[in-house]
Amino acid sequence: MAHAICKVVDCDRPVKRLGWCNMHSARWYRTGSVEDTRINNFARYEVADNGCWIWTGPLFQSNGYGQMSRVYKGTNLAYRAFYLKHVGPVPEGLQLDHLCRDRRCVNPQHLEPVTASENLRRSSMGYGARELCKAGLHDIKDPANWYVPPGQPNHRTCYPCSKAKWARQDARRRKPIVTD
Repeated sequence: MAHAICKVVDCDRPVKRLGWCNMHSARWYRTGSVEDTRINNFARYEVADNGCWIWTGPLFQSNGYGQMSRVYKGTNLAYRAFYLKHVGPVPEGLQLDHLCRDRRCVNPQHLEPVTASENLRRSSMGYGARELCKAGLHDIKDPANWYVPPGQPNHRTCYPCSKAKWARQDARRRKPIVTD
């Protein structure tokens, strides 16, 4: 005796409920439709003029890298998933470096497996190549414009920007309290 199969086109699973297999009936109860409404993560990018594939999905707030909505082969970092899909696994002990320096880029041709020390060297080289502070106001090549916070010997801050921030904070603290 032949078992009934799911009534969804191209599904050959056995019927469990309402003429559908477990997967399709669960999807119908969950979403009201048997259609697959999952997002295709590999279509969530736009091609920029410079050849970068700019991720249009969500970004991690902590570091700005693209975030996949579903785990793909053990990762939810978009650029790693694209590399895994189009190139293959990252060799053991290596990290992917963005050659274009854009964290939102998921183009596998812009990614290169490198050692952790090389990745760090390249990232600091990119930062060291800057000429202006983060605000774009002060020359960072001038050592007088740098401030090293106490207890943070590896951290540099733009001194004029910090001084302006301290002045704003001081002005807020000194603002008189108005009572009615």
